[in-house]
Amino acid sequence: MGFANKTGLGCGAGTPLKRRMRALVLAVCLLALAGIALFRARQAASSLLGAPLADSGRVASITALTRQTGDDCALLWNGAELPYDAETDAYCLPQPLNGEVRGTLTSSWGRV
Repeated sequence: MGFANKTGLGCGAGTPLKRRMRALVLAVCLLALAGIALFRARQAASSLLGAPLADSGRVASITALTRQTGDDCALLWNGAELPYDAETDAYCLPQPLNGEVRGTLTSSWGRV
């Protein structure tokens, strides 16, 4: 009976110091496992099927639309190109004297 108590194989859990050490070792092991699990979860979130995902800055640069200016495109009034003012970034549309605007506005880059 004395042998079993000295090795911790008996019914008792050991001295309070041994219990604290076991609890400390268990806590350290659980924290290490939680850290590994969090690391793997973070790795999985930043990749898809093993390929790394782009961050938000990279996605914004990829999907950013280029701004077209009057140098790149043209507005047409009844088939004639409208004058473009680069300083104000505006097209000049002719105004009839009698106030009635008749004509077709089209563009060289798509629908208007």
